[in-house]
Amino acid sequence: RGLADVTRKYATHPFVLSGDSWDKLIHDYPVCMATQTSVDRMYWVANVSESWHGPLSVSIFVPDVELHLAKTVIKFLRRCSPAVADRVSFHFVSDVAHPPVDFSAEADDVDLDCNSIHESITKFVDAGRSEEMMKWRDSMIYPQQLLRNVARQGCLAEYVTLVDVDMIPRPGLAEDLRSFLRKKETQSCEKCAYVLPVYEIAETAGKLPENKADLVKMITAKRARPFHQAYEMLVLGFQFKVLDNAFLSHWGFQVLKTRPKWRAKQQEANNRRLDQYSQEFVAKYHRDPLNLQGYSKKAAKFVIAYVADSVIASDLGAEDIDDDDGADDIFLFDAKRGLADVTRKYATHPFVLSGDSWDKLIHDYPIVLAFILCRMLPHPPVDFSAEEDDVDLDCNSVHESITKFVDAGKYVTLVDVVMIPIPGLAEDLRSFLRKKETQSCEKCAYVLPVYEIAETTGKLPENEADLVKMIAAKSGRPFHEVIIR
Repeated sequence: RGLADVTRKYATHPFVLSGDSWDKLIHDYPVCMATQTSVDRMYWVANVSESWHGPLSVSIFVPDVELHLAKTVIKFLRRCSPAVADRVSFHFVSDVAHPPVDFSAEADDVDLDCNSIHESITKFVDAGRSEEMMKWRDSMIYPQQLLRNVARQGCLAEYVTLVDVDMIPRPGLAEDLRSFLRKKETQSCEKCAYVLPVYEIAETAGKLPENKADLVKMITAKRARPFHQAYEMLVLGFQFKVLDNAFLSHWGFQVLKTRPKWRAKQQEANNRRLDQYSQEFVAKYHRDPLNLQGYSKKAAKFVIAYVADSVIASDLGAEDIDDDDGADDIFLFDAKRGLADVTRKYATHPFVLSGDSWDKLIHDYPIVLAFILCRMLPHPPVDFSAEEDDVDLDCNSVHESITKFVDAGKYVTLVDVVMIPIPGLAEDLRSFLRKKETQSCEKCAYVLPVYEIAETTGKLPENEADLVKMIAAKSGRPFHEVIIR
C-alpha cells in the first residue's frame, strides 16, 4: 500500500507511526520541522526532538532489510526518548528494486541501551546489514530530494522548515519562532522568507551553543563557522531576512573526502544539469544577468552548496478538526495526517480504506488503478458519521468526482471515474502485457480507446462486436478526439 513516486523507482508510506501529541502540536505550533535520514543515522532524531518542541516530520529510506531495522530503532527511540514518542511522526520510502523486508514480528525485542543511543543504533544497524547486502547498498543512490518532499508533505502546519537530520535547533527555537511568526508586523509581509542560519560546531567545543552569545564565542575561538556557503536565492518579489538569535547547529566540521560514493555521482550529475540550464538560459534570453555560466564552471571544481535547506516559507493554514475516530470505524482517515501537495492548497489521505483482496490483486495483476480522498485547505473535511446510523445508499447511483490518483503496479492506466471497462479487460491486458513481444518494446504506449454510448441503447457494449453494431446504429461514437503526443 505504497504510493509510487514520479520515477516509479520508489514507494512512499506516509505516517507509519505518529507522535503521541501530534494533533495538539500541529495546532499549537505554527512551524513544523521536516527532515530525512537513512537508518544508520536515526540516532540524530533523538537529538533534534530534544531541542525542537514542535512537531517533527521524519522520512526514512528503508530498502530491503532496513525496514526491519528502522522499525526496531523507532521502537527503541520512543522507549528511550519521551520527546521522540511525543513529537515525531515517521514516514517510510522504500525501493522498488530492493523491496522492504520485515521479520520484526518473528524476532525478539532487541535490548538496546538507552544510555548510549548513538553507539547502540550504530552497532545494531551494522550487525543487521550483511556484507553481501552492502556490496550494492554502498553505491546505491540515496533519494534525498524525494525523502525531503515526503517529510515536508507530512507537515500540515502553517509554516514548515526543512533541515538535515544532523542540524540541531538551539533550545527554545520552536517557541521563539511561534511568538515571532504570530506578530502583526511579521504576518503583514506576504513575501518574506525567513532564513535560519546553520553553523558547524567543532567537536573540540565539547557542546553545542545554546544561544547567540555562546555561538559568537565559538566563532571567535574558531570552533564554529557557517555551514558551507550561503547563497541568496533569486525568487521574484521575495525578501530574504536572516533571523537574529535563531540558528541551527551541525556537529563537526564537514570534510569533502568523507562523502559517500553515491554523493559524488549525484554531484557530477547536478553540475551537468546546472551547466545545461545556464546554456539554455543564455540562449533564450540572450544575456546572463546572474552569471550562471561563470558559476557553473566554478561548480565543476567545487561542491555546490546547500541552498535554502533552512528557509521558512509561508505555507498552508490548517484548522483544528475534531476527528474522533469511532471504535468500529473501518476508515483509516485522520485530518491532521495528510500529505500537502505542491501548491499546499490540498491534503491527500491515501488508502483510507483498502480492498479485502488488495494485496493479492497487486501481485496477480500488472495494472492497478487506485484513488485517494483529497481535501482542500483551508476548508478541512467535516465528519459526523460516528454520530449517524448507517445509511443505505443505492450502489448503482454512486457518481462522484475523484481528484487524486495513486498507483502501485508495474503499469498504469488513468481514466475518468465514469469510464467503464468492458468485462474481462483486466485479464486480457494481463495476458497481453506479459507477452515477450510486448515487453520487448521499451518505448511503446498502448492506447485504450474510449467511446460514448447513447443512453437509448439501454446497456454498455460487452465486446467489440457489440460496439461495432452501436457505432453503425449511431448509438456509439469516439469520446472526444484521440491525440497522439
